[in-house]
This record gives sequence, C-alpha cells and structure tokens, in this order.
Amino acid sequence: MSRPSDLQGSQTEFSAVHSGLVAANLIDYCASAGLASKVYESISDAAGLRAKLGIADDQVLELAVSVGAMPNPTPSYSVSFSAGTGGSLTGSASQSVPLGADAASVTAVPAPGFGFLRWTGTVAGPRFDNPLVVRNVVGNMAIAAEFEPSDATLSVEDASVVEADDGAVNLQVTVTSTP
Repeated sequence: MSRPSDLQGSQTEFSAVHSGLVAANLIDYCASAGLASKVYESISDAAGLRAKLGIADDQVLELAVSVGAMPNPTPSYSVSFSAGTGGSLTGSASQSVPLGADAASVTAVPAPGFGFLRWTGTVAGPRFDNPLVVRNVVGNMAIAAEFEPSDATLSVEDASVVEADDGAVNLQVTVTSTP
C-alpha cells in the first residue's frame, strides 16, 4: 500500500498499489531505470490487493492508488563553458547533456598576443586539449578556458640603408615587440 509519508520534498521515491499488468510493467520499468530499490510495494493480482486492503471477495473492487514522484530515468546536466581574459569560445557554451552522454565540442580561441593555456573547473585535469570534448557527463559542470600572453613577436617597421662619410654602408632597422 502506498505510504505518502515516505515521500519528502524532492525525494526520489515511488510507492504504489496496482493490480494486473500495470503492476508488472511498473516493476519492469523501475528495474530497467535502476529504481527497483525505490519501489516500496507493488501487488500484481486482485486477490493480493483484496487481502492487503481487507476487501471481501463478494465486494466490488474498484481501486488503484498511486502516490509518489517518479524521477526522470535519464536526467540531464548543465555543462557551462567560459573564457578567461585573452580569448573567447566557439561552440555551445551552455549545454544540457543527458547522463552518461558526451558534451559537444568547444574550442578556446586566443585573442592576438595570447595563447591557450588550459581548461580548468569541474573537468578532470588540467586539460590541455583544444577543442575540448567532455565525455561521460555525470553531473553539472563549470569549465573555464585560461589564456596567457604569448611570446613576444618582433616586427620590422622601418628599414633603410645609410652610407657613412667613410664609405661604409649601414642598415638601419626599427623593430617593435608586441606581447
């Protein structure tokens, strides 16, 4: 028999009294969803239901009670990606991923003068692969791309040839460095 007092708040439980095919299907469903331990009782025939409820054979039986909260057998989790200073992301930065599935690929894109460093947050790591695919999601995740200034690059802005009074030829170059 159902025990509504057993169900508290958002607790994931299911208590039921059913008869016939419904009961058999309920037990099969719970077992396939890994919820067999959450079923308090299920009565699969009219005689068992009559006995449980104390209803005589000569009385009409018109009762099926179901109380509880049935969880989604395949929950989804939030996987959020963010970019730190010095870059951006391509791909879906906010994803809803079913239990055990893989998140869609996200790529960290460094801004000019920066390089991708690593992924941090609720991802096993640090992770250095880019793009990143999070496999086998089993909970909510918040993942951030970190960037660092890249090595300086040199660029020639001006070059000229200058002839000295003694006949020597010199090359004058103006070089700039950017981080």
